[in-house]
Amino acid sequence: MRCLLLRVLGQIGDSRAYDTLSVARMDPEPTIQDTAVRALVAWPTTEPIPDLIHIARTSENPTHRILALQGLIRLTGAPSERSAEETLELYGTALELAERADEKKQVLSGLTSLAAPGALDMSMGCLGDNAVRGEAALAALKIAEGLWASHPDRVQAAMETLAGTLQEEEIQKPARALLEKVQQSASKEES
Repeated sequence: MRCLLLRVLGQIGDSRAYDTLSVARMDPEPTIQDTAVRALVAWPTTEPIPDLIHIARTSENPTHRILALQGLIRLTGAPSERSAEETLELYGTALELAERADEKKQVLSGLTSLAAPGALDMSMGCLGDNAVRGEAALAALKIAEGLWASHPDRVQAAMETLAGTLQEEEIQKPARALLEKVQQSASKEES
């Protein structure tokens, strides 16, 4: 009965229901804990982000850690009053907690919505992970497209790395094209 109540509270989505679920996620009864975690993961607002980070970091239940991380990634990408820097920090936390390629790919996908140098750096930092290398390169390309005019030096360095180290034509070709665009823009400014 208590699990049913917790599921209903999770669908309500208001602060009082959240407080109840936040406490229930630490209940010694595994079914209560599981229901509360799943309700927090499905929460409609960004309110449970701190709880989800805590669960993803500390839960002894691997399923809860994965679910919490997936909820964190989903809520980080949800519309909010957060600044781009705060959103980037949350994606960084999620990437740090991600052990599986699926969650890393979700983070990289979310990063593409941020036209911020830190998002470019984070995606470029994932190039060394063979499990997500292609997604990291594609994310870097997309982010760089939104940054090349405002941060040409950062974009140039990133595109030189992509064009010089990756063999895939679908990465090299757009990286070279963007690199050329940045260089032409710099030449025009010098003239």
